[in-house]
Formats: sequence, C-alpha cells, structure tokens
Amino acid sequence: MEKTTEIVSAPAPLPTEDQQVTVSERGYLVLLPPSVILFLYDLHPLTPIVGINVMLTFGIDASVIGIIEAYGRRKRTVNRDVSFWNRIRRVLWRD
Repeated sequence: MEKTTEIVSAPAPLPTEDQQVTVSERGYLVLLPPSVILFLYDLHPLTPIVGINVMLTFGIDASVIGIIEAYGRRKRTVNRDVSFWNRIRRVLWRD
C-alpha cells in the first residue's frame, strides 16, 4: 500500500469544545478519465461510483446479450446437397 502525506487545517474549537476531523480517501476503478471522475466528484461524492457502476452494468449486459444472440442465430448452409443444375432450374422456373 502506498503511503501519502496530507496537510489538514481546521479552525480551533472553543476552549470548552472538542473537535474531531476526519480525512477519507476514495479509490475508483479507472474506467473513466480522471478529469471526468473529478467533475463527477465535484457534483456529489457518490456520483463517480454510480457512473462507473452504470458503465460496468451496461458493458457486461451488452456483452452477455451479444454472446447469447450470436449463439442463438440459425446458421444455414448454401449447398443443401442439391445439384448445380437443380438450383439453376429452380431459379429459372419459379412460380
């Protein structure tokens, strides 16, 4: 784990009060550019998490649906053991 150093300044409490300062660090899966993550974080601290979850959900759903559709398609062969002349005759004498 990487160590980091932060400087935190907070106003001094009154002599009869206690003050507690909390510092938290958030890590995000980097699916979005850092500038987009910072922009979303400026809107609300949870929006980058929601945005990344939405991207993951749609990406995984699209992949699964694509795989299911690819295997569900019916594959047909052109040559169904019909001779060349019979195919020509079918094309020429269609009703």
